[in-house]
Amino acid sequence: MATLAQSASYRGKVGKVAATLTVTATAPTAWGDAWWSWARTAWPGPMSTRFHRQPAGGGGQLPMAITASFWWGRNIPTHGSTPSQAGGGSHARMKTWFSSLCATCHSTNSRLSCKGWEVRATYPLPNWSLPMPPLPPVPPHPLEVIMVGAGYVGLVSGAAMARLGATVTVVESNPGRLTALRSGTIPLHEPGLGELVASERAANRLHFAANLAETALSAPAGTFKAPRLVFLAVGTPENTKPGQQGAADLSAVQAALDELASLLPPNPSLTILATKSTVPVGTGAALARRFQALRPDAPLVVTSNPEFLAEGQAVHNFLNPDRILVGLPGGDTPPSYVQAARQAYSQLYAPLVIKGVPLLFTKRESAELAKYAANAFLAVKIAFMGEIADFCEHSGASVDEVAHAMGLDPRIGPEFLEAGPGYGGSCLPKDVPALVASAAQSNITLTVPQAAHLANKARKAGLGGRMARVMHLAGKRIALLGLAFKAGTDDVRASPALDLATDLLSQGASLALHDPEALANARAAMQALDLPPQQSERLHWAPTLEAALTGADAAVLLAAWPCYKDIAPDHMAQLMKGRHLFDFRRAWQPQPLRAAGFTLHAVGMAEETIPSHCDSEL
Repeated sequence: MATLAQSASYRGKVGKVAATLTVTATAPTAWGDAWWSWARTAWPGPMSTRFHRQPAGGGGQLPMAITASFWWGRNIPTHGSTPSQAGGGSHARMKTWFSSLCATCHSTNSRLSCKGWEVRATYPLPNWSLPMPPLPPVPPHPLEVIMVGAGYVGLVSGAAMARLGATVTVVESNPGRLTALRSGTIPLHEPGLGELVASERAANRLHFAANLAETALSAPAGTFKAPRLVFLAVGTPENTKPGQQGAADLSAVQAALDELASLLPPNPSLTILATKSTVPVGTGAALARRFQALRPDAPLVVTSNPEFLAEGQAVHNFLNPDRILVGLPGGDTPPSYVQAARQAYSQLYAPLVIKGVPLLFTKRESAELAKYAANAFLAVKIAFMGEIADFCEHSGASVDEVAHAMGLDPRIGPEFLEAGPGYGGSCLPKDVPALVASAAQSNITLTVPQAAHLANKARKAGLGGRMARVMHLAGKRIALLGLAFKAGTDDVRASPALDLATDLLSQGASLALHDPEALANARAAMQALDLPPQQSERLHWAPTLEAALTGADAAVLLAAWPCYKDIAPDHMAQLMKGRHLFDFRRAWQPQPLRAAGFTLHAVGMAEETIPSHCDSEL
């Protein structure tokens, strides 16, 4: 038995009335799933419904928080009727019915209870009963998921899938990282990830292995009650081989597939292979052919399930996605394999779909291209705003005001309109040229993404020149603040800060580098560059922000960590020798800094006076 509390509110306008029904309950998880499935079809239309489901509690109990909004036209209930018997009526009768409902639902005698599989609402008015459908069968076993790769994508995805109810084994081949994970240490910075991994390991839903051989892949046929899901979340870096520059390097993906083929037992149950890694269009088809040549006796279906995670927000992004995209094969793939894959994904992502997240099933090629296209479009927006920011600096305009005005246009939106030093990280810098290279194989020239890629490279390369135009750099001590490619992560791949560091060293500057999370990764990346001794000896790794600023002739903000935004200008003035500040993230407030005696050079910000050539054109 489950006891539920119900409340409703009335909002009326000419021609229609909206009622908002809120239901909360504690009930067995399977009961809650059945209620949700039934509620979507039990009410008369037209209807718009939004459901929110809280995570399952202990002992199989589901704290349910259901919010549903219903819009009726003239098909309204009258007193004592059930929603399914709603008949015609006037606006006044509609208002009376909902007003009565609102008045009674707040009384102490109003409740919604469940006995057997019937839900009954008890009010003075109205009084209607809602029969529940038969309870659907509960899967006897959770999905078995193997995640190959424990990087930013693989570790977050694996832990989050465990939170959704799957039994997950994450494969990490690096011995040091594997030891850290097994000891409870997260080898990367991602907010909320440590807590998520700890909770799922405690629930015995998340495990780690050194290779696929340590997983249950080689178990005999019949071991699994449902198909196995194997996700490939390995790196696909930019290829550096002659003649293949810019294309995605798929060697790690192919190696994982080959290992999978070598481990599956004879005549195993169906394996569903999914590419989480960003791969070019046609990769799924190529992997299917490669596997068929290696193991024609092993049933396998290759799918695409690209990630749309932002570093620094990845846990939240996975558990609260805008959409879930699954690409399924066509052609010669047996329909039963495709249907099994569809069912497995539906089961895996059911807790998110129940919350209203769209689960999109597309052609495999469409999913592969959609991931690349999304990243390329974001790169275009960033590169475009960088050039608009340059124009703002010479025209008297404010890039913040321009971006705000643009972002209010629903055709554009406010996201990714922030001016900055250029994009970096593990995705956009490699995915844009990979998309261009992939299209070139089909004799298609992608001019716009290519232009964005070139504009971004030029922007990062020009940061040192912007500084050299306002101060002499040789012999100066420069504090570089924020070494990750953005705040919220310790990822320094393609970071604008490291590009600027090498440029400033070549111009004779000494550097004090600081980052609250990425210092170790930045040090390793700079050491890998094998700098000349006369440059490397001018590199100083500051353990604190104060150490970086002490004696600095200038400070450069490259990643907007809170510690940089919160430091008091007067304190900075006491620590620093010089008064030049370069804000490449537009995170510092100009007036307090200027009041403390600093000269602020911010991207997209014009000087105090408009250039004379602009005056002459007015």
